[in-house]
Amino acid sequence: VAMALMRGACGALPSWTLDSTVICFKALGLGAVSLGVAAGTVPQNLNEDQLKMAQAQGLCGYLQQALNDPRFPRNSVSPDAKNIFLESVGAMVLKRDWSGIKNAVKQICGGKRKTGVSQGPPPDYSPWEQAFDSRSLSTL
Repeated sequence: VAMALMRGACGALPSWTLDSTVICFKALGLGAVSLGVAAGTVPQNLNEDQLKMAQAQGLCGYLQQALNDPRFPRNSVSPDAKNIFLESVGAMVLKRDWSGIKNAVKQICGGKRKTGVSQGPPPDYSPWEQAFDSRSLSTL
């Protein structure tokens, strides 16, 4: 899943999906914690700081696998840049800085699209979906 999200962020998906991609990364981190609890490798009674640490470790583990996969579109990214990305994402998860993670993902994926090819505007939403999408990532 992390690999598919990273490939999408590297240009396979429109840029307006990046907020949703970050929300999926958040869910991946929480899912890793849940899997750890179910497997008995993570204690059930985590305080908030321990939960943040477990979420950061889980998400960074998935992202590390994705970045080191030969199918990652930007195979020219140096190991040092990958490590800096993973460290910064881990630190941002601890601070709950989801917009910072969005910027880090944009950087590791090469920044803004330079081809000039637009994948179109977001589709029309119903009113309740517009209210949901208008929330700031920092409130999640």
